[in-house]
Amino acid sequence: MEIGYYPGCSLESTSREYDISLRAMCSMMDITLVEVSDWICCGTSPTHAASQELSHMLPYKNIQKAETHGIKELLIPCPSCLYSISHTEEACAKDALVRQRLADVTGYTHEGGLKIYHLLDFLRDRITLGGLQTMVKKPLAGVKIASYYGCLTRFFPAAADDLEQPSLMEQIIEALGGQTVEWTHKVECCGAGLSITRPDITQRLLGEILESAARASADCIAVVCPLCQSNLDIRQKGLTNSSGAPYAMPVIYLTQLVGIALGAPSTALGMEKLMVDAGPLLRTKGLL
Repeated sequence: MEIGYYPGCSLESTSREYDISLRAMCSMMDITLVEVSDWICCGTSPTHAASQELSHMLPYKNIQKAETHGIKELLIPCPSCLYSISHTEEACAKDALVRQRLADVTGYTHEGGLKIYHLLDFLRDRITLGGLQTMVKKPLAGVKIASYYGCLTRFFPAAADDLEQPSLMEQIIEALGGQTVEWTHKVECCGAGLSITRPDITQRLLGEILESAARASADCIAVVCPLCQSNLDIRQKGLTNSSGAPYAMPVIYLTQLVGIALGAPSTALGMEKLMVDAGPLLRTKGLL
């Protein structure tokens, strides 16, 4: 299988382990990732506040680059990038003025038809849960996992089957042999966007998320967003639970969990890049 791939800025910098583990996972599934040639930042975080036109222009250029190279299906693992690019494609489909303006500026007319996937619906629709089960070599047996969608993934209908109570990540984890937990904060915002301007709010939100996962007896938190992972992983230091003990909750990319279940060595999945070491947990469960 061959599919287009837009990594985005985070996966090329602060969240390299997401890119590393995604590539390793796809390699084990015999999937060829065709990275969009000369892709640019989609502008997801700041541009919509500065210019609505620019917030469409940057994603549109990436759509142009993908389609010019014959890409019909595009995997976008970052929810922020996914939202930006899919929102622009939707705007082109619904608003003739937006579509014409983007075509006039870029000299390229997008006719629609680019199929965009997030990691979750890609695994469900292209790999299938049954297909994933047949690939498992090391079931995640005994690992209690809190599935964390964050605040953006749930707004992409194909990736989140329900706005308030999505379950697709749980279905994938259970196909890997893992045990999912019921908890209260799986779609709550982690405050990554406020980490510089209002770190006090970010710390409070993180504390609530970690406390919820701990109350549910989770061994780790599974994530599909680079901003959520960095925020929850890095900023645990200094936070304590209701008993006053420091948190040590591994925050693991779903791609890393898939890779482990498929038998990949941890070194091929970027596990050493996690700030909260998942090694002790995985060794205890016989997965390393």
